Amino acid sequence: MQAEGQLARDEAFLKNAESDLALYKQLIAQDSIAAQQVTTQDSLVKQYRGVIETDKGQIANANFSLFMPALSPRLQDASVCGKLIPAIWFRLPTPTV
Repeated sequence: MQAEGQLARDEAFLKNAESDLALYKQLIAQDSIAAQQVTTQDSLVKQYRGVIETDKGQIANANFSLFMPALSPRLQDASVCGKLIPAIWFRLPTPTV
């Protein structure tokens, strides 16, 4: 799945950004680089974390979209007057045709 490939790529970017951030923090402690570089790298790490959450959401959405067609008939059977009864809809037998 394409979204899983994006997640793997973005996790690798995050790992690299975190590694660079750790190095920059050591260098700032030695007064070898400007504080702005550490701030920028910290923002990049946060950005990649957000991208990874988006990737995970896309994967969950894709998995749900694959699962939903099998679930729809049960949802229709478990509704009363258009209202879903969540306590019983998983317990209903699979409709036979």
